[in-house]
Amino acid sequence: MFQKYLLAGGLVLLTLASCNRPEKNAAVEAISLPLLKLVPTDTAVDIDYVADIHAQNYVEVRARFGGMIEAILVDEGQRVRKGQPLFKLSATEAEAAVASARASVQLAEAELRKTKLEAQRVLGLVKSKVVAATEQQLAEAEVEIAKAKLQDAKSNLLSRENQLSFSVVTAPFAGRINRIVLKMGAMVEPGQLMTTLSDISNILAYFSLSEKDYLENRRLLRAGEEGLPSTAQLILSDGTLYEKIGTIETAETEFDEETGTIALRARFPNQNELLKHRSSGVVRLQLIQRNIFMVPQKAVQELQDKYFVYVVGSNQLAMLRAFKPKGRVGSYYLVGEELQAGEQIIAEGVLSVREGSKVVAATAVQGTQAAKQ
Repeated sequence: MFQKYLLAGGLVLLTLASCNRPEKNAAVEAISLPLLKLVPTDTAVDIDYVADIHAQNYVEVRARFGGMIEAILVDEGQRVRKGQPLFKLSATEAEAAVASARASVQLAEAELRKTKLEAQRVLGLVKSKVVAATEQQLAEAEVEIAKAKLQDAKSNLLSRENQLSFSVVTAPFAGRINRIVLKMGAMVEPGQLMTTLSDISNILAYFSLSEKDYLENRRLLRAGEEGLPSTAQLILSDGTLYEKIGTIETAETEFDEETGTIALRARFPNQNELLKHRSSGVVRLQLIQRNIFMVPQKAVQELQDKYFVYVVGSNQLAMLRAFKPKGRVGSYYLVGEELQAGEQIIAEGVLSVREGSKVVAATAVQGTQAAKQ
């Protein structure tokens, strides 16, 4: 009898337990979060471009003459003026060649005087009919030959003097001397690097603009609106903003086939010489961005330099969408064609969401515009 009651009780407990077990296909509970409906807008935004910084004038100073360095007339880091002597090279042979060429000029001048006198003498004889007229023609030809020899001698002297002048290496423009490669007594070959000279009173920052941004801003200019700016800012490698404003001067005439960008140049004054040749920095432009979406920073997840938002579709399911920011304004990212007008994104609380989660709209918080359903 006891066994019958025990068996019946077990059946009752089993029945109750099976009634309380949740169904496998029960509906998943929806998460209530603020949603933001995307509306395109136009805004001015600061966009940064990695820049290559160069001196406005930079040259490698190379020898045009072979010889031993007799004197180094400047020091590393010294400011020099245009034409100032930098190095003196031994030039004994060149000096002898100049002296020989000068003597050849003097000899040719004497030959010319002699032939002219001879021509005058022959002219008198011709007039007296002592000699034939052809003798005068020969005398005049000798004068022309002497003139040509003199011109050749003068050209040779000029060439020798130029060669000798190359023994003194001078500054091609005003600037600052960099490292001196060779020391006193070193032998120099023609074309050998001796130092470099840079003029950094102004610096040139080269940066690349995407073809899309370039064409968009050119269209704005043609429409009479503000397009590509005429000024730029420079951010230094330590993150600080350079105190001087730069001027955008020119652009290249073609797009790079590999990157699809076009290079622009901005000039920055650098009287205090803070910036150096081949410094690193970032050029900042303020560009007009059309039909972009402003996405709150709280709505964005960053993973390995990639950016994601949760887009909630008409089925109320959250799906991850990757995008590349076009810039930032305050606490908002600027997003382009990766998102579509009218779509809804989760504005806050993204860490509590997984892809495929069901989400319903809650009240907007901290300035985000919640989408009403």
